[in-house]
Amino acid sequence: MFTMVRRPAGRRVAAIAAAGGVMLLVTGVSTAGAAASRPAPARAAAAARAAALARAAAAVAAPCAPSQLAAAGVPPIGAPVQTVDQHSGAVVINGIPYVPSGPGSLAHLVIIDRCTLSVRAFGFGDHDEGLHQIRAELGKLDPAALLRYLVILAAPDGLGLTHAGNAYLNDQILRFIGAPPMSIDQSEQPLSVIGVPGSAAGSAFRNYGGDFRGTEGSMTGYLRADPATGRYDFVFADYVPFSTREAGARAGP
Repeated sequence: MFTMVRRPAGRRVAAIAAAGGVMLLVTGVSTAGAAASRPAPARAAAAARAAALARAAAAVAAPCAPSQLAAAGVPPIGAPVQTVDQHSGAVVINGIPYVPSGPGSLAHLVIIDRCTLSVRAFGFGDHDEGLHQIRAELGKLDPAALLRYLVILAAPDGLGLTHAGNAYLNDQILRFIGAPPMSIDQSEQPLSVIGVPGSAAGSAFRNYGGDFRGTEGSMTGYLRADPATGRYDFVFADYVPFSTREAGARAGP
């Protein structure tokens, strides 16, 4: 005995299967036919969703306007950045220290606009509860323009986390900004991370307890305009003074 059944829309498979002595002849329905069979309001809603996704993708990929980069007033070498200042523990950007305030605010979260270099800085407690507050701030970023932001997370004295808190840090925060996971032992050391929300895993810069130029957990570099991305990016670099005059030459005509 043959029984005719239809597979769900979008499947083009035609097969004959035997089950319990009953032969089933399965036929397919084309995707185009399924789309055409939708009611007009459903087709309109699907088209609107597709258009919204396309606009979001374009916004994410769009570089900064050259006028925005120029308005930031940063020299070609870039704006200097230090994630953990040796004396104050602050995040220092272009000479301006950003220090967490309030009792127990030992973890730094700094969010930088990669087009204008405008900065928003926050301070949080260095325990599990602070992590949820950090994730809440990151959740306020425009999901259609995540690549526009650069995030610095720094803890000059480490993070006093439980094992559950460390798992939350890895899954909800570090992964979000492209950083690899850290062990609970590493999280107890001075540390800093620089990453872009929504970027590929392992793309973030990080220092989990290592000594960098005499300061544990710190990183030093520049926010420099990158022609390839059309945004400001973090780079490790040393400034080397130079002069266009020949050695021994005097200034003046």
